[in-house]
Amino acid sequence: MVLVTMKRANDQESPCIGRSQTKYSKAPRSQHSQESISNDPNTFYFKPLVFQELKNQQVCPSTTAQVPEPRSGHRIVCDDANLYSFGGYLEVNTDVRLPTDILQGRHTQRLFKELWCYNFAEGQWKYLPTAGKAPKEVASHSAILYGNFLIVFGGTGVPFGGSSSNKMNICDLRSLTWRTINTTGEAPTPQYGQSVVLDSTTRSFYVIGGTTGYGYSMDIYKLDLAKRHWEKIFVSRGDSLEPQPRYRHEVAFDGDNIYILGGGTARDAYELKTVPVFNLKDREWYMLKTKGSLSGVLNSTPRFPCPRKCQGSVQKGEDVFICGGYDSKYIFMDLWKLHLPSMQWHVLPVTMPMPLYFHSTSITSGGCMYIFGGVTHIINSTRTNRVFKIWLAVPKLKEMCWEALLYYRKDIRQRSRTYLLNTGIPSEFVNRVHPAPPGGQPELGVEEKWDSDIILMDDNEN
Repeated sequence: MVLVTMKRANDQESPCIGRSQTKYSKAPRSQHSQESISNDPNTFYFKPLVFQELKNQQVCPSTTAQVPEPRSGHRIVCDDANLYSFGGYLEVNTDVRLPTDILQGRHTQRLFKELWCYNFAEGQWKYLPTAGKAPKEVASHSAILYGNFLIVFGGTGVPFGGSSSNKMNICDLRSLTWRTINTTGEAPTPQYGQSVVLDSTTRSFYVIGGTTGYGYSMDIYKLDLAKRHWEKIFVSRGDSLEPQPRYRHEVAFDGDNIYILGGGTARDAYELKTVPVFNLKDREWYMLKTKGSLSGVLNSTPRFPCPRKCQGSVQKGEDVFICGGYDSKYIFMDLWKLHLPSMQWHVLPVTMPMPLYFHSTSITSGGCMYIFGGVTHIINSTRTNRVFKIWLAVPKLKEMCWEALLYYRKDIRQRSRTYLLNTGIPSEFVNRVHPAPPGGQPELGVEEKWDSDIILMDDNEN
């Protein structure tokens, strides 16, 4: 039996996200204070707007779990079952130099041409060996998960800007095979630090801004995925309404407009009080002023996020969230929400477990944001491989129950599909466990997990 109780308090800073707390326990409890229950290790609590660290679960004592090394400049994507990480960069001491390292000064620079998967049900990282030709420009690239395809575009090798990419690389996660898509038209200049938007309705892929390592732009290109043809949508003319050229910015998309959040150059970081917006129909830029977050105190001064670049960002519906980043001097630990229709900022009442920039973020359909990697110290250039999660919204009750089940039953990954179905677990959750991660042929009886045909491969492709 599972007991569910919920208590919600008002939050004037973030009225759409209450500080709700859902408690699960194996049986009803009485004569216990809230504090004593919260300290009970046998009780699971669902807490939105609370950062939690994910660690490898040693389900089997004989298991030696592998984890990805600390990195930055990588990208993560996730569905409701798995988090995928591709690429990344690390500076290491010359004493531990590997054959693939590049010596530069007193340090070596490592690039990770690796694909990793963290399965949420299993609680384990797993390295995914892939076939085909994986991209080698794996720092500050862009990545999107669409159906069964991991789409990777752009990126740089080292030294930064010495070798950059404008290729469209696809990894089919069912077969774990890479392919490079042949395209026509005028592709973007090879670059890195660009942002991308995938419009699944029109089957269009947009590339916005970026740097070659020597110059910056805010040009916009569109790839028609059906025709595989590039089109130049906008080229900077130097007008006053155009946003400043930049890289490592983030974007939001509402179907008609692309919103630019932050970003900068090697020296500068751009402010967030005004948001550049590109209208796809007019093919013109507009500057929208935002509204600051209010503390609820009469005559209080509205607060805005500080200028920043290399921040993390996710979007859920009409809300876009940004976390961390830096301005070339300070690293941030804050979390903000921007409501796109009203352009209203809300500072959320939580701070990240550690300062981060050049980290990567992704979000599930239920509203759980994941953060992996990043730089934690500017001078020492220290990187991390820690993983954090935070629920940015209160999901459906079934999601909370699934979280509780994973908390109480650490051995769920070892149970057969038939066993899990017979216990009454819905197939949509069983499919998150079998198979995990999705490599090769699916287990007998498993429903098709993805139904995307956005890219149809030809035999003549690489």
